[in-house]
Amino acid sequence: MNVIVAFFMLVTISTTFTINANATEKHALLVGCTSYPNGKEIPELFGPANDIPLWHKLLTSPSPGGFAFPTQNVQLLLGWPQDTTLRPTRDNIAAAFDALIATSKPGSQIVIVLSGHGTQQPIPVEQDPFDPQNPEPDGLDEVFLPADATEGSPVIENGIIDNQIGTWLEQMRSKGANVWIVFDCCHSGTMTRSIDDDGERSRNVEPTKLGISPQSLEHAARRAEAAAKNRSDKGLPPFAAPEEISARSNTSDTEDGSLVAFYAAQPFEKAPELPLPAGQPHSQANFYGLLSYTLVQTLLERRSPLSYRELSRLLTASYRARRGTRFPTPFAEGDLDLEVLSSRQWPLCAELLIERNRERLELNAGELHGLTVDSVLAVHPPINDTRDPTIVLGYVTVKSVSPSTAVVESCTFKGMQALTDVPQLSRCTIASRNFGEMRIKIYVEPKSPLEEVLKAIDRDVADQIQIANIREGAGWSLEVVAPAAASEYGIRGSVEDQVVLLPGAGRQVRENLPATTRKYFAAYPMTDTQRLVGDLERDLPKLFRWQNLWRVSSGVNAMDGGETHDLKIGALKLSGLQDQEGEPLRGSVLRSGDLVRFTLRNDGIQNLWVTVLYLDSDFGVKRLSPGPLQIEARRALKPFTLQMTADGNSGGQEGLIVFVSPATDKTAPDFSFLEQEPILVASERTRGIGDVPSTPFGHLLKTAAFNSGTRGMEPVVVTTPAVLTQTWLLIP
Repeated sequence: MNVIVAFFMLVTISTTFTINANATEKHALLVGCTSYPNGKEIPELFGPANDIPLWHKLLTSPSPGGFAFPTQNVQLLLGWPQDTTLRPTRDNIAAAFDALIATSKPGSQIVIVLSGHGTQQPIPVEQDPFDPQNPEPDGLDEVFLPADATEGSPVIENGIIDNQIGTWLEQMRSKGANVWIVFDCCHSGTMTRSIDDDGERSRNVEPTKLGISPQSLEHAARRAEAAAKNRSDKGLPPFAAPEEISARSNTSDTEDGSLVAFYAAQPFEKAPELPLPAGQPHSQANFYGLLSYTLVQTLLERRSPLSYRELSRLLTASYRARRGTRFPTPFAEGDLDLEVLSSRQWPLCAELLIERNRERLELNAGELHGLTVDSVLAVHPPINDTRDPTIVLGYVTVKSVSPSTAVVESCTFKGMQALTDVPQLSRCTIASRNFGEMRIKIYVEPKSPLEEVLKAIDRDVADQIQIANIREGAGWSLEVVAPAAASEYGIRGSVEDQVVLLPGAGRQVRENLPATTRKYFAAYPMTDTQRLVGDLERDLPKLFRWQNLWRVSSGVNAMDGGETHDLKIGALKLSGLQDQEGEPLRGSVLRSGDLVRFTLRNDGIQNLWVTVLYLDSDFGVKRLSPGPLQIEARRALKPFTLQMTADGNSGGQEGLIVFVSPATDKTAPDFSFLEQEPILVASERTRGIGDVPSTPFGHLLKTAAFNSGTRGMEPVVVTTPAVLTQTWLLIP
């Protein structure tokens, strides 16, 4: 079972808390396990050595930009240094948790990051898999591997199991502390590769490599199945219901604090570390945990207060924008409606300053702050200048970018000539963000007949894709499958070669996924080349548009400072159609048949235009109303309910994208051209689209809308709208 259930069932039932806005006590524990000298089968990790300094800088930097944690209150346990007290061993980690418990008090802020390997082991024989205080329906405990972890049976030597972490966290929370923990590690033993062709490394170790016998794993699974059958025979649901769970008694005289946890992956997915930003050499210095890197980047580039729920949504949207449908799916649970670290004064942004390094202009911000190559920044008077700080002296454009710095040069922009001399320590603000390469990258095996097929497709479609002959970095793959091998992909009765569209780098990725997440998106007969070309011309633009809608939503949120015009989106999971209340959608996994009720509420003082798009897992895009809806100030839309429907091949990433703009006039924005049928469903394709306003968002819409709509149509987009997202992973 996932760690989250193991400890959150202990601490989130009927929890109430108050925020002490004046609290200044801040503590953090940052754990990064890179070397495992005692574990012969535990591969070395590169990313934690970079994750932990990244978190340390974010937490200890002063505002604006950081959270101003006192350096002496941030404990680092990283790598395998000579000083044994600084190693992330089990005893040192346990002692650090005890120290945090001792310092916990009402209103204090505690951040914990665990970066390293994760695995699983069987629960004790005497433990009920459905114990409501610690349910493990799969019969397995999740285990974080400290640096001194080693093989052991029936339990891993020096491993830290999920319910031990849950107990520590409960002790902090019960003393009134507000705790945020980030698990940048795997929680499942289903992913066994330690390194991928595209440079991604898995933060998971197979239990059998740690001394856990296959027989004990099989025995644990049988015990769990028997316990599940016993519950079924008694008419009980397969999982412990909330009313079966009683919260631990609170022995503290103070009100409980809060607890929020962020996870790198679903239990059946791997948590990767990889070179970041994209395109960096595969050297150790460039490896980061995808979760840590994206969380820190999202926090740095936001310009308005964030709740944990909003942070979770932005995190997932960023993953989808970068990776399409590729795993993993991060998620969060707990007191998500709190502001991040309960900071009432969330800084607008870190001050962007230009420094001259010989003949080169350097910016003190980079990819982590949302900058991309070709982004344009306005240059304002420098520090200590007596002029109005909002005056624009000129503009610079980003020529190259690293995680924390960028090289810029003067440019002509908005009718202003390039500056001949940029003052030292000039302040900057982002004027235009380039959202980067929008083409979809498709791997095709070298010398495959598909190379010739793709050369024959329409040029307009060809411009939307990039053909790759190496697997590295490919988001998609086209492969020729013989009839004998077609059954591996769930294709039955095939008597001819099939062209299969797969996520990621193709078969090598698919073979390492559990059955619930294996998926091909389309299969085309290879024998009729003309038909194959037509099918690809129909479907590849759908793939392009779907993926770039996520990119648009993620990028606009970053550029516009997360402005939502006070529109709130809510999601409730219903037990049935008669359920009038429901429960908050806490996780990001839904199963076929689940009912979810969505709400949209305008808490602002102006009327809003709202368009809701549903992006399904087969690349369909559908508006949930015939046209834009107007929500009056202080009013809400009538809730709408969706039932999740999936078969064996239609699960995957899904979500809602909500475009929001002020209703300042009677002309509603028109996003109808973004609609499309799911992949493999024929739809008429008409080329030609009119100009859109000259804004970054307008250019993106024009690109994303290519090959759809009516010739000469001009989308009505007066200004860049706000964007809200709600995403989930649908499992058949």
